[in-house]
Amino acid sequence: MKLTLTAPAKINLTLKVGERLPNGYHDINTIMQTVSLSDIITLENTGLEGITVTVSGQFSEGVPTDDRNICVKAARLFVKDGLHIHIEKNIPHGAGLGGGSSDAAAVLIGLASIKGEVDPGQLELAAMNLGADVPFFIRGGLRLCTGIGFDLSDTDYDWGVAEPRIVIAMGQERISTARAYEILDRAGSDSFDSCITSPEIEDIKRLMKDASKVSLSGSGAAVYGIFPRSEIKRIQSLKKNLRAGGYFCEICEPVAYGGKVTWAQI
Repeated sequence: MKLTLTAPAKINLTLKVGERLPNGYHDINTIMQTVSLSDIITLENTGLEGITVTVSGQFSEGVPTDDRNICVKAARLFVKDGLHIHIEKNIPHGAGLGGGSSDAAAVLIGLASIKGEVDPGQLELAAMNLGADVPFFIRGGLRLCTGIGFDLSDTDYDWGVAEPRIVIAMGQERISTARAYEILDRAGSDSFDSCITSPEIEDIKRLMKDASKVSLSGSGAAVYGIFPRSEIKRIQSLKKNLRAGGYFCEICEPVAYGGKVTWAQI
């Protein structure tokens, strides 16, 4: 058995953070959208003991390959042995783009596909064992997420432009979700954009000043700008300038899926 899956990143189109709850999470209200920037997950039956992980790609450095990896935790909801997981890491971590959560959701979808038991509702319940963003990535698309992120519903969003294209950029700085929430709580704010900053973030926002909207994604440190497709030449010039300044930058578009199987040999 061998499966290849796409695990898309997400951006937060809106995000308001409430007070910290007794369980350590925060109550949130956010509209999330999956985008075409994606990790690639490969699942392969090995017939050997245990679950193994390898990682490649631009952002492979620092990704654990032992039991700390969320993909291993996801896999163990289905199997205990005989699985190899390879992650092609194209989504930066510490970015607020949900890469790890999306990878875990893709593993759940892949293993459920092998068993012939792909029920999105049941997979979302399983995903709740792994983290607040993981259930969202089972279906992906455009969703309103409330509570601690587990309550998902369809929603609308006015992009303000025709055929939106999303420029995502990030510097060298990483911000862990836990650290970002500490800063937010200390500031008494309900918005990461108002209290998470750095010279890199401010420089990227300045370079994206002509976008219809510029914002951190989630708790950062990635910044996105929304542009109409008609301005593709200007978008490509912006990408060139950001990369010349040493920043990671990709041009994306909204996608209507979460994790999905793209190739299978069973």
